[in-house]
Amino acid sequence: MTRKRKILFYIPLIITGCMLAYIWFLFISGKNNPYITNYLGLILFVPVLYLLYKDKTCKKALLALGVYLILATFYLANITIYMGVSMSITLFGIEIPLPPMNFSALLLLILYFVLNIGTLIELQLDYKESKGKM
Repeated sequence: MTRKRKILFYIPLIITGCMLAYIWFLFISGKNNPYITNYLGLILFVPVLYLLYKDKTCKKALLALGVYLILATFYLANITIYMGVSMSITLFGIEIPLPPMNFSALLLLILYFVLNIGTLIELQLDYKESKGKM
């Protein structure tokens, strides 16, 4: 990855890390109580940092951060204090419930994709090329 692409990768990573640091500061100071998903959010962020440390190209960490943000969007790894809002869609008179979503994590996921779409496409093309050579 080039320097510019690494900077674009670090933006959502730093925002996510700051959000986690802030909520855990609030938990430690006793203002709020953590849910199990908050513990999972902290535990599942560690592999992203580990991959960032081990892989200097940041490719594995880029993919891991995307998976982490998808999990955070659906509250499997919570990066905020508050629990989500359940919504539903009505089609032809039938109400279809949607899973609860964390909208701040969803916005962060959208920012991640907007900033890193070129790198993600390049990773997919590299994977297809290496798979074709075998």
